[in-house]
Amino acid sequence: MQVGNTIKARLEPPKASGMPFKSKVLVFEANKKSVWLGYLFIKGLFDGEYFFELINNLGGTTTFMQSEKFEGILIPLFKKMLDTNTKEGFESMKKA
Repeated sequence: MQVGNTIKARLEPPKASGMPFKSKVLVFEANKKSVWLGYLFIKGLFDGEYFFELINNLGGTTTFMQSEKFEGILIPLFKKMLDTNTKEGFESMKKA
């Protein structure tokens, strides 16, 4: 993965249909951090910026940090899904 590359991702929240995203890598630091911006079909409809960070706590443990920010004209249509299924999916990922 390199900054500027386009990657394909799929958001599959529990109890909901999956959505494919084309994503652009904004930040990549191997084994530390990645940030990418995904969008549904075209930019501005339903965009998601995803942040992932691994923090070395020393002593053999690592903290996984993840967050996301959604924007676009379709957000009101997906609000219920984002507040429930998507949130649940990200919480499950964090626990795993």
